[in-house]
Amino acid sequence: MKILRSALAATALTALATSGFAAPSDILFVLDGSGSMWGQIQGEAKIATAKTTMVQLMDDVPTEARVGLMTYGTTSKTSCTDVSVLNTLGSSRDDIKTSINGLKPLGKTPIQRSLIEGIAVLSKAEPSDVQKSLVLVSDGIETCDGDPCAVAASSQFVGVDMKIHVVGFNVDAEARAQLECIADKG
Repeated sequence: MKILRSALAATALTALATSGFAAPSDILFVLDGSGSMWGQIQGEAKIATAKTTMVQLMDDVPTEARVGLMTYGTTSKTSCTDVSVLNTLGSSRDDIKTSINGLKPLGKTPIQRSLIEGIAVLSKAEPSDVQKSLVLVSDGIETCDGDPCAVAASSQFVGVDMKIHVVGFNVDAEARAQLECIADKG
């Protein structure tokens, strides 16, 4: 797991997302859209750093990879079911960039639910014999009383070759421990 502490460290996301993915592959990015993403790192909102990095990343991911985008926390301040697939696997990079740029953080951090839904998307994707990767980009801890670490551990039993990668933005010790557990188990 990478923990980003400054805007300049955002390049770690690009390195993570492009180094370990063999082509062809399916890569589902889950971008945190919770209200805490408005927090600042060196005078810049975390969401601004994440958007800039993710948009640039779309040009760096191998062209043979099918890419998709999910988010959470963007439509309700209080909902723990606020998880959305913005772009299905195989969407154009330009469509994904448009979705990223349109994100407006708002609500909670339902990491468990986003992992459940993301794992379901990847486990159903055909062909089933290509590497599947879920890349969670988050700045915080689960806020909906879930156990995302347990969900990550279960991802190994869905019958497809799947890995979960995690990129943490300026997280505290508790969030870091949870995100590291997700990465280790997934």
